[in-house]
Amino acid sequence: MDYVIRIIKHLVSKGLSKVSLWNDQITRMRLLERFASCLIEENLIDKTVSNWWYYGLDENVLKTDRFDHGCFGSESGLTRWVTPMAGYFFWWLYQSLLRNIYLVLKNGFRRGAEGTIAHCTFDLAFTGIIIVSLIFHGIRQEKGH
Repeated sequence: MDYVIRIIKHLVSKGLSKVSLWNDQITRMRLLERFASCLIEENLIDKTVSNWWYYGLDENVLKTDRFDHGCFGSESGLTRWVTPMAGYFFWWLYQSLLRNIYLVLKNGFRRGAEGTIAHCTFDLAFTGIIIVSLIFHGIRQEKGH
């Protein structure tokens, strides 16, 4: 945990206003409260965000400890965001992940989440597609669409 605190201190000293971390390892080891206490001692609690993620589509599982290891509602003062699976470009077939996004956001905010960020990977092989999409969007904007 000391290593993580040192990394957060370093990133903040370089100008980052928020450092985002995945929740899973800290919560699986039941260290969330201790971690939050260390952040408070180091005056980093307001500079750190804990991201809670889940990739499943079953709403019943999201109501169990499997989603948050029983720690999402922590009163530690740590900023909590939910991070739904928004897509993997290159190792999954294209599919709709809207149900996962909806369920994770719904359950996370019901439990007190304060923000969200999408989780996806980026592959440079898709750069052309992104550029063409942006150009198309720009052309449509110029034409008033």
